Amino acid sequence: MKGIVGKCFNPFKEICGNNALYFNPFDKQAIAKVVNRLLTEKDTRDELVRKGLKKVRTFSLEKTAMQLVNLFNSVGR
Repeated sequence: MKGIVGKCFNPFKEICGNNALYFNPFDKQAIAKVVNRLLTEKDTRDELVRKGLKKVRTFSLEKTAMQLVNLFNSVGR
C-alpha cells in the first residue's frame, strides 16, 4: 500500500452525496472515528438511514438499463 496512501479517491460521493459519512480508507483512526460516531450518535445514524432510503428510490434497474442502452447506441454511431 505504500505509495497509494493518501492518493485514493472516493467514488461513492457522486452516488451518495451528503447522505453518507466519508473517511480515508488507509487511515485507521479516521475509520474508527466514523464507526464510533455511527455507534454512539443515534440521531446521526437515524438521519443517514432516512436520507439513504430516500436516495435509493432515485435508482432503478430500468433507468440504469436504459442509460446503458443509450450509451451503447451512442458509441456504436
